[in-house]
Amino acid sequence: MTIKTIIDAWVASDPSYTWSPPATEAEIRAAEEQIGSPLPPPLRELYQFSNGGDIMDVVFLFQLLPNNISSLGLSNSTAMFNELGWHNPQEILLFATNGLSEAYGIWLPETDSEVFKQPIIEVAPTDEGCMAVVGTNLTSFLLGRTAYHLVFEIDNFDGSKKPDASKKLKQLQIALDILQVPQTFRHVEFFDDSDHHFSQIIKWADPSLPNPCASSYIQEYTVTDLKKLFGDSRDD
Repeated sequence: MTIKTIIDAWVASDPSYTWSPPATEAEIRAAEEQIGSPLPPPLRELYQFSNGGDIMDVVFLFQLLPNNISSLGLSNSTAMFNELGWHNPQEILLFATNGLSEAYGIWLPETDSEVFKQPIIEVAPTDEGCMAVVGTNLTSFLLGRTAYHLVFEIDNFDGSKKPDASKKLKQLQIALDILQVPQTFRHVEFFDDSDHHFSQIIKWADPSLPNPCASSYIQEYTVTDLKKLFGDSRDD
């Protein structure tokens, strides 16, 4: 699976949606200079598709550069969130929120782990040590949440009397086909137990992820915990 394939599914599911313009190479380079490291290739590819905005209610992606000194961008996300009382370590580059109170970040340092290659971390706006690992990599993370969102959308349109319901259902099924989501995950009755259904989809999308239902409020990892988990036990 690739970021491009996931993007193809996004576009197929709602071709009428207006995405944010792609980031230019100059904007990407400027953001990388301010961050102090190159963007991980999957994250760079995501910004080459859309420079911020609501990505299908899956993630709410920060734009690369802030509009002004007091606004939020990928390049100043850590500083801005920490000014608000968060405890986000420098190893994690915050790139999005989940539309609620938690943020998503990507672990930038190279790890010694065969499983975790720049994993995705959920960070909560609370005391230090409130993080969870929600993806072994960005592609698998987006795949799982996209697949779940698409099936949830099918639940909304299945049996609908809206004039465009049939067309929308077809678009959603095409998107699921692009992602090669198994038919067993596409049945509406699974949403009688949505937590279980979410867990099963995440297991399929990211089979190496230790806990498919990980939450920052449950795992409560510190940066030291994460370093040990990723095979890097060096001191901060």
